[in-house]
Amino acid sequence: MTSDDEWWDVVDAEGLPTGDIYRRGAADWPSGRFHLIVAVCVQREDGAVLLTQRAANKEF
Repeated sequence: MTSDDEWWDVVDAEGLPTGDIYRRGAADWPSGRFHLIVAVCVQREDGAVLLTQRAANKEF
């Protein structure tokens, strides 16, 4: 495993954890399994929003 590897926790169709992990882009991704994607928006009372930038070597 390198620092560039991205590992995903795997869930079933109901969103329940399976206990499995898979490396992003692995060719043997199991059918009927998924990974969670989470997004948040952090906004202060004054309207300021926290922005972050994904690393240049990552897709999307």
